[in-house]
This record gives sequence, structure tokens and C-alpha cells, in this order.
Amino acid sequence: MFTVLPSARAAQIAIRQTASAQGPGRNCADDGSGPVCTPSDDTILSLTLTFAPTTVGTAVGLYSNGTGQCHDNLAQSWTPHFVGNIFNFVVWISPPTGGQTAGITSVTCKGISQTQIHFFEISGVKTLPQFLGVGGNGSLLGQFSCGTIAPNALGLFLLEDQEGWLFVNVDPGLPPMSNVTTNLAPAVTTSVVNNFNSPFYGGVGFPAFGHNRWSLMSFYGIGGAQGFSSTFTVTNATQGMTFPPGSGGGASAGCASIQFQANSSQFQISQIMSGFAGPLPPINVPLGGGNLSTSATAKLGQQLSLQYLSVDAQSGQVTPIPSTITFQSQQPANMGNISAIFSDPTRLFPDNVLLHFTAPAPDQFFAVHSGTAVLDIKPNDPSSSAPEVFLTVNVPSCSLGQSCGVSLGSTHNEVDDEIVRFADFRGIPPQLIKSQVGVESTFNQFAYRYEPLTVDFKSIGLNATQLNDRVLAPWRIATSNDCSNTSLAQGTSLILSSLDANKRNDYTIALNQQNQNPLCRVTNISQVQSLRRIQPTDTLLSMENIFYTNDPHTNWADADIFQRFADFQVDHPPFTGQTVIAASYGLHQVLYTTATQIEGFVDANGIGLPPSSLFDKFTSLDLGAEYLAQQGKSDNVDGTTSFQDKPNFYFQFGPALRGYNAPKIDFSVADIKSQCLSADLQPPPPRPAIDPFAKYRYACKVLRRISAFDDVR
Repeated sequence: MFTVLPSARAAQIAIRQTASAQGPGRNCADDGSGPVCTPSDDTILSLTLTFAPTTVGTAVGLYSNGTGQCHDNLAQSWTPHFVGNIFNFVVWISPPTGGQTAGITSVTCKGISQTQIHFFEISGVKTLPQFLGVGGNGSLLGQFSCGTIAPNALGLFLLEDQEGWLFVNVDPGLPPMSNVTTNLAPAVTTSVVNNFNSPFYGGVGFPAFGHNRWSLMSFYGIGGAQGFSSTFTVTNATQGMTFPPGSGGGASAGCASIQFQANSSQFQISQIMSGFAGPLPPINVPLGGGNLSTSATAKLGQQLSLQYLSVDAQSGQVTPIPSTITFQSQQPANMGNISAIFSDPTRLFPDNVLLHFTAPAPDQFFAVHSGTAVLDIKPNDPSSSAPEVFLTVNVPSCSLGQSCGVSLGSTHNEVDDEIVRFADFRGIPPQLIKSQVGVESTFNQFAYRYEPLTVDFKSIGLNATQLNDRVLAPWRIATSNDCSNTSLAQGTSLILSSLDANKRNDYTIALNQQNQNPLCRVTNISQVQSLRRIQPTDTLLSMENIFYTNDPHTNWADADIFQRFADFQVDHPPFTGQTVIAASYGLHQVLYTTATQIEGFVDANGIGLPPSSLFDKFTSLDLGAEYLAQQGKSDNVDGTTSFQDKPNFYFQFGPALRGYNAPKIDFSVADIKSQCLSADLQPPPPRPAIDPFAKYRYACKVLRRISAFDDVR
């Protein structure tokens, strides 16, 4: 029996769980020819302890009276540590150095002396103990100490108490237990009983009966701020008893102790957010780890850096803990379908909230969709006292008409809300979309650009199928091959003085100096002498008049397509410039033919919707983001969710940007990366020189300008 006296405790140190196992004891008999015992001295005992799963960062081990071979349910062989010196030592058996300490649920030990085992899992301490002391007084029972516990340390004490007696002629049964009083807290107690009987004790024919109780009692104390000395008082219950002749009994007690120093390190997760003014507060890791009660928040397009840290509570020294961060779960927000055009919109990275950047250390994460992600942060060293933790990262979403609270850089923030919304919806970095909008329209909602060569000459103005297409025909400008006689009438929906057509007034035309009528045949810029802006009354204007008159300040064509057009002019008459349907509109400069024929921007009758509706910034961004997402999907941009770093992630969109602006050609991400990073962008050379950089120029311009909007706040 034992009585517990109060002990000082430090709140951060605790016995998390205990378990015990004991052998069967021994029965011996002597019929005069020598004692025979079961189990015998050379019997190998196997003892198994089961307990709740252990956690990362705790001290796990066995305190026993033997040194048998032990292994756990994870197939790890445990290591005995002889703590102390050759004269006084204690055996502590624990998982192997560098082994797994979490998820252990059982330990089995085998040995000829393994009769009693006590298991402990201790939190808030270093994983291996130090020798504390031994004590006891043999058969002279009384008060003794087994060592002094240091401040903020946990002492673990193993008290061995034996009581026994031998009687002749009568069997008295088990001896009473000693009374134990201590200033320590109890942990585990096991007792093994050994019995002896002999009908011819001493060879004189007297029957004799002996009983021995061997108890292992575990206690612990936590030193608190001051520490304290352990005390035991063991009183033999048989003391003062009178034994019959030939009979006798007694008791003995001894103890050994080890000490676990407090883990003075506190653990934190540091977070660094791109665009955040000043450091973010670290996230404290609770004892035992698990789900962190504090979450991190990132805005769409922000980059979050996370690092596991150990902070010494006394010195304040910060030490990074090498860790592996993986996604436990990701749940993108359900935005519904915010598009007014697409019933089945394209989404890149549809299952991700965060993307992972692997370099440079520490781990970087990029918010590509709104929603919630849970990160599993696991120290690489399984024997580390740093626990595995799970951090929730929230990326807020914003509904239609709601402020998103995100600024992409410090300029043209009036378009940020809509850009962020469609970036979230499509899985495209918002700073990439903003950079592209800046290149396309310089953020002018009413930007307009006629494409005389790359669209009109190549696919519209000379193509009867296109001019009569149900989608385009209602918006067709009347056609002629001599600027006088009409071949195809003006489309039924088109009014030249309306916003659908009057943006062509941005361009000038060359006039006949004599009659001031627009020139029809124009073959070079030297013909252009008298100019005026296009007016709503101008019909049947030749494409070549518009082209040559405005080309010096629009840079409409590279040398290759210009030469093809010049060759065409040699033996072909002029054709009417389709300045409405061969043009791009709005913030995202979506071609009218792309919007209507590829993306389905048509009414219920299959007729293209009014070109002026592309000036609506929501419509333009919806169409532009969708078309870029389609290009990215075809290039398998979202085939992986882990990238080296943010610049490399952006470069994955290089081929998609090329496909957005011009027909796709064969070049890789590596190609565009080397080209864009090799030198400053030079302006295209004057015709007829070929632009060697032509196929990379647009994508590189967009990618290089992202930095202006990469400060996401």
C-alpha cells in the first residue's frame, strides 16, 4: 500500500499515459532431491503491453527490471540505454534513434529475466533521460531518498519492494505488503508472487511453506520552479511479529531513478505573406501538435511562406526544423457559375486552393483559388520532439458586386475586383490577367483595334463563307472590290453611327487630293498625303487604305504577313475593310470572331451579339479569361500542382499566351523562358527585316510586366 503526498508540478510537463505487464510468478517445490521451479530459471518470458497510439514529440520508453529484447507494432527493435555508471545504473528501453515515435500501440519484450515492465509516454521533455540516483536500505526499512529532481524536470522512480516469509507445519498465505509513503505521484504498480513448498524441509520431514511478493512501483515528480528531493518511507508490516520456531520473514526496498529535462524549446510556424506590410505573427504549436487552432489567411494571388521553428524559451534562439509539408485536404470555394456566357466554363487547377513552390526554402504556397486547404507539416526527424501539426489556410472569395479587398500592385486598381473574381473562377493568377489586360488595352475599357492583316486579310475580307456566316453577317460592312459597286450588302444589325461601328473613327484614311474622296487603291505610305478620320458615312472603304494610312503608328504586321499582302496586291483588286468583325474590343481585347465563333457569344438565334457589348468590362474579362484558360488547359498547365518557384509557374502560361494572341506554334516553356530572360525586349526591326523574336514577343511582354502587379495586398 502507498500514500501520496503533494508534489510540485510544471504544467507543460505531463505523464501522457502508462501501461504495464508482468510475468506469471514462480512456483517451486522440493521433495528432498532439490527444488524444481515453474517457470524454470532459463525460461524465456514474452510480455506484451498495449496502449493508445503515441504522438510525435513525446518521450516513449520502458522502465523494467530486465533487459530483454523488445520490438513494437511498427517492427522497430527498441534500444536499452544504461543510464548512470558501472556501479549505479538504470535501464531505459526506447525506440531506436531516428525511428518512429508516433503511432506505436504495443511493445513485446522477451527475456529470461523480464518479469515486470512499466511503459511511459511523457510530454514536454527531451526524449532520453539522465541518471538521477539510487536509494534504499536493504532489510532495514525506513526513510530514504532516491535523488533530487531538478527545476522544471520530471523524475521517474522505480521502487522495488520485496516481502517474504517461510513457515513450517503451517501455510500462512501471502505476507502483508509494506506501507509506502512518498512525496511523489503514483504511476504504475505490478506485483509478482513466488511460492515455495517442501514436505521434507531441512531433511527432517517437516513440511514448509514460503511466499514472496515482489512489487515494482513507479512514481514520478515534476520539479516545478524550485525542484525538490524525493523521499520514501517504507514500513515493513511484519515488523515486530513473533515467528514460530524454524519460521521467519522480512522485507527490503530499494529504488532507482532517472530524470527527464524539460524541453525548453517552444515550437512555432512562421508565416511570411507576399505584399504584407510587416511580419505576420507566428503560429504557436501546442504540446502534442495536431490541428492548430490558429489558421493562416492568404488573398488570391498571394504567396505564403511557412517554416517550422524551434524557439529556445530561455535564450530566444530560433532554429529551423527541417520539415515536409504536404496537402492533407483542399476544398475550393463553391462560387457557382459567375459567367453570363459559359454554361461549362474552363477551370484550371479545379481541385486546388494552393499550389506548392519548392524553391527557395522555406516552402512556398500560392493561392490559386478561394477556399480552404489543410497542410500537414511533419518534421523530417522522427525522433525530434517537434510534433506533427495541421495548419488550415483560408483564401477568401468575393461574390458578384462585392469588394474583393485585393489590390494587384498600386496602379489601375479600379479593375482589380473583376480581375480577381475571374482569376479565382478560372484558376489563373490574377496578376497574370492584369498584366495581359495592361498589354492588350492599357486598361482602357473602350479599347478597340482593327486587325487588317492578321484577321481581315487572312480570314475575313476575302472569305465569302465568313462574310456570309450566320454569326457574322448581320455585322458585316458592305463589300466591294472597287470601292464603288456593292457586292454584299451591309449587315442587317449594323448601324455605322452606333457604338458597334463608330470606334473605327479612331483611324484615318487617305483622300484623293482632287475630290477629297477616300482613295481605293493604296500600295504604299508615300501615296498618303491628305488625311481625315473615318466618318459614319464612309462605306466601302478599302482595307489597304486603312492599313497604309495608319500602319506607321499601329505596327499592325510583321514582315512575313506584310510581304504576303504586298504580293497579293500585285494581281488582286482591293477589298473592303471589315473594321467591325475583324477587330478586338474591350479590356481583354477579345477578337469579335473569337468571341462569337469560338466562345459562343451569340443570341438565341445564333447571331453574334453586338460588338459594343464587348466594351463591358465584366463581359470582356469573362471572355478573355475563358479563352486564356482554354489555351492553358490544352497545354496541360495544370498537369502538376508543384512548381519550382513563382517565376517558373508564370512561365508555364507562355504557350497559352501565344495561343491567345496568335495561332499556336511549336515552342516549349523552356524556349520562352530562355528567350524572355536572355535580354531586354528590342522593338521589332523595320520592314522588310524579319523579327527573330516575333513568336515570343507578346508572351514575353505579358510575363515581364507581371512584376508591376505582383505586390498583392
